[in-house]
Amino acid sequence: MTEMERGKYWNPIIETIPRKEIEELQTKKLIHAVNYAYGNAVHYKKSFKEAGITPEDVKTMDDFNKLPILYKDEIRERLQQTGDPFGGLLAIDFGEKILNIAASTGTTGVPTVYAYSWHDRKVSSEQDSRLKWMKGYRPGDVFFMVGPRWHAYASQLFYAMDAMGLTILIDCGYPLPFISKKHVMTMKSLKPNVYASPNISLYSIIEAAKSMNEDPRDVFSCCKLIDAGYGDVLTTAVRKRIEKETGMASEKIFDSGGIAEPLWYYGDCEFHMGNHCLDDLFYTNV
Repeated sequence: MTEMERGKYWNPIIETIPRKEIEELQTKKLIHAVNYAYGNAVHYKKSFKEAGITPEDVKTMDDFNKLPILYKDEIRERLQQTGDPFGGLLAIDFGEKILNIAASTGTTGVPTVYAYSWHDRKVSSEQDSRLKWMKGYRPGDVFFMVGPRWHAYASQLFYAMDAMGLTILIDCGYPLPFISKKHVMTMKSLKPNVYASPNISLYSIIEAAKSMNEDPRDVFSCCKLIDAGYGDVLTTAVRKRIEKETGMASEKIFDSGGIAEPLWYYGDCEFHMGNHCLDDLFYTNV
């Protein structure tokens, strides 16, 4: 599909189907996911039995609230009891279907370990392509993502960028002074027109530029948009700070974030009226 055929949507067919069809698709996927999890994951079979339900009790989206909530401490407890690094959640064959294995940061306790299959990458990369296209990423853009090379999100991100036809600058790292100075030099020499990173990494580059007697506005003048957030909250005040420091127009500063374990991510669009998630791929119950 050409860029002209795509228009404002990465996947025009699924992104414009009627809401009723989205809900029907959600119901179909929920029933499949419940049956699959119950039949293949130790944790879910146990938690379903403790809740007094079976997969047959889930027939519509209204039944979603019958499902037991998963808490991280349960995963950690099973790890301690059994030594299972996945806490009873692994629902695919370990040797044949796993693409990669990663762990959470451990911010709230012992890091949790999770695995991704090729199907997981396909779904999550489709998600990322839509969210990035919505913000204005286009084939031929030079993309510079600073920060999450160590994170499991990186595999879906770069896979999605390849699918979209972007040139990717592989130069990532933690926001340390000497690394951030290297990032400033990368920005000035290779001139990416799309920049993305957690806010803390963006701030580090700004401060590094100042320490090098470089104007951050000049450093970011090559960019058509800044994709921020990625675990840091992009509040109105933060957006204004980024605008002031980089010279990027506020409407070209976008929010991103998500959850690593299920590879669920969100982002805002040109209207900046809140964040979007993809209802045909993930069901969000607030």
